[in-house]
Amino acid sequence: MSLGSQDLSSIQRPAKPFLAVPTTEGLFQLILAVYFLVCAHYTFPNFGGYGLTLPANYVAWMMMSILIGLGLWQWARARALMVTPQLILFWLGGLVLTLPLLAPSIEDLSLAGPRVAALIAGLLLYTAILQFRVTSAIWQQLLPLILAGAVLQSLIGLVQYYVLEPGNFMGYNTAENRPNGTFQQVNVMASFMATGFAISLFLALMPQEKPVSRLVQTLLLMMAFSGPLLLVVIQSRTGQLAGLAVLTFEPAPDLEDSSAVETF
Repeated sequence: MSLGSQDLSSIQRPAKPFLAVPTTEGLFQLILAVYFLVCAHYTFPNFGGYGLTLPANYVAWMMMSILIGLGLWQWARARALMVTPQLILFWLGGLVLTLPLLAPSIEDLSLAGPRVAALIAGLLLYTAILQFRVTSAIWQQLLPLILAGAVLQSLIGLVQYYVLEPGNFMGYNTAENRPNGTFQQVNVMASFMATGFAISLFLALMPQEKPVSRLVQTLLLMMAFSGPLLLVVIQSRTGQLAGLAVLTFEPAPDLEDSSAVETF
């Protein structure tokens, strides 16, 4: 009994799995997408404070701890630790900052301890991200996600500034009326708005290999409107200096190159 060429090809071709196992790089993008689109905007009424006394920081470090775990897993799989000169310098700097805690004259570490722990966690996060071997193309794909997160946070800020009244569910101070989003800190909110504004200008001015989607164009326009507005009403010198730096140092497009100009 003979088999035709089609029968042979069907036998040799392996069946596709119903659910493909994602790569570590894919999990990296997925976790960041969940954070910037959902988790970064979670909050509930609280008494304020700083660090892990704020709900947004709890959720953020939950996601970051997953990234650290994935980075260690990737290290174990590859059996090679990705190290850069910057990473060595960062760890040396962190070591220098922790040395004063070893002084025998220091008896109470209740204030310095959490800050040093956050420093070490940040170094671990940076070390873990290096293990993913994320290419520049993947980082460019993540820019619209960060932009979307900034736009969502700017909408929260606009609601705080224009809509909320005294005694609101967010505990927002309408008398002071300086939007702080879910971060509950004006400098953090302003820095995030400046970051979103910088990304919007970068995506709008830089040449793109593929046409920008309608959704990304909408996000660009929304950030171009809400970003500068919130930087003014927040009244944060940190954010305003960051916004000024964006306008000053953002590379200008090559007007002779028609592909560098986007039409909205």
